[in-house]
Amino acid sequence: MQKDIIISINGLHNSDSQEDSVEMIAPGKYYNKNGKHYIMYEEVSEEANEVYKSTIKVNDNVIEVIRNGSTNEHLVFEEGKKNISYYNTPFGNMLIGITTNKIDINDNSDEMNLSIDYSLEVNYEPLSDCNMTINIKSKEGAGITLM
Repeated sequence: MQKDIIISINGLHNSDSQEDSVEMIAPGKYYNKNGKHYIMYEEVSEEANEVYKSTIKVNDNVIEVIRNGSTNEHLVFEEGKKNISYYNTPFGNMLIGITTNKIDINDNSDEMNLSIDYSLEVNYEPLSDCNMTINIKSKEGAGITLM
């Protein structure tokens, strides 16, 4: 895969009372170091009028999502395991638990597709069942132009 990429992230959160979906497309950078895939991009939050610097690390069957800005998070998805981390916000910290049910990683020379099914809890209270799909394509072959 080339260094310049287009990343597309789709997320779906299902709770008892509602279903929320999120979609984001951004340009980014890709590199492979010591067998790990690194995807870096910037995400603009319209609500907070802020830019977040984000990194996704993919190694074997572990996916890490690191996001830095006014809120910081480091989420670790590892199939069959529960990982706990703090979600740091300007208003205080929340304890986030992620139980990863399934991870699919499909990688070829110009594209990588990641799919993660997981359960999310906040401060030990179940919140929602979630699915996130991430598509990474070489910018040259993506057929998309971002202005």
